Amino acid sequence: MQIARDMLAGLLFAAVLVLNMAVSAAGPADGPERTVIVYYANETTDRAYNSENYQKLFEILRESRNPNAKDIIAALTSEMHEFTTAVERDTEGLMRAAKTHNFDLVIFTNALALDGHYRFYDAGSMREETRRFSVSVGLEDPVLRHTPLSHAGVLRAALEEAASLFAPITPDLVLITNSHGTPDMALMPRVNVNLSMVSREEVLRLFDGGDEFDRPSWARLRGTDKVAYWKTLGGVSTKTGVRFLLVLRLACQSGLASWAEYRAIPESVELIGHTAEYSIAVGAFDASKLFGESTSGDWFAALTGQLESQHVYINSREALSLWLVLVALRWPPAWAYFIPLALWVGWMVNRARRLGPAWKLRFSRRQTRRSS
Repeated sequence: MQIARDMLAGLLFAAVLVLNMAVSAAGPADGPERTVIVYYANETTDRAYNSENYQKLFEILRESRNPNAKDIIAALTSEMHEFTTAVERDTEGLMRAAKTHNFDLVIFTNALALDGHYRFYDAGSMREETRRFSVSVGLEDPVLRHTPLSHAGVLRAALEEAASLFAPITPDLVLITNSHGTPDMALMPRVNVNLSMVSREEVLRLFDGGDEFDRPSWARLRGTDKVAYWKTLGGVSTKTGVRFLLVLRLACQSGLASWAEYRAIPESVELIGHTAEYSIAVGAFDASKLFGESTSGDWFAALTGQLESQHVYINSREALSLWLVLVALRWPPAWAYFIPLALWVGWMVNRARRLGPAWKLRFSRRQTRRSS
């Protein structure tokens, strides 16, 4: 059974590669006159780090007897600096690439959104602008207040804003989202605990206890899950008519995790870039190098080529269906191992029914011989 499963997995993997090569070779289809790259970075800002929620967490960790508490404080501090630095590097690198390759670019980051702005480079006029962008959702949540781009409503507003920049022309979009993530979450902050909902003593009791426990409501994951992410893109396409030539999710474990997520992918999405089930270090992926050193040629081909060289999977929607089958074969549910037994039992029952009285007579004679 293991050999057969491995052979089938190999065939499916080969099919995924063939589909990828066919779609990558095709490139963007003929359509709108403008193709816009939207860079959407859900970084940890210094405002989040200096927020009351973060500082209360640090105070609790300093009181904790858990030997990992100091390492957690150091990791959160390092993550804030590294993520902020990486996003600044990416945005400046992408802006240089837009001016070199002459493509339209829209940049949304938490730092910009908290100041009420976003950046826009218009390739037609060769002009860079800073425009107004108002965030009106998630402000009541102490966690999302300082990482507003975690919220699906902000993602929708950003994409609708980008789509409206060239009216009456409806552009194609290349969306790059950069965020923390999990197998179920597409956009989320680094710290998800809402310490306004729980006492200091309760947090210390759970953290110092060392035992596994169910995630309480004050520590639930906040932001946009993967199904909501695709539904948001679908809603934007329905309202504005935009297509997504490529959606690149830069996050840990950003590959598809379920058939429910697959069914939520809108038809307007052509290619999907993801990290499969792998984790990536903050700042390890350099978006400023997505176009290489070339100053001429097809920038979309340069983009997809650089993604593949940085070990990002690029799949069409069709290839991702095979990907999910491949994942299921690697980690089948426990009940799947009983399928051969169930098939054998079903075959025996069916055979007995077809033989009828002859089977009963043969069975009784065999039992008589054994007893004699």
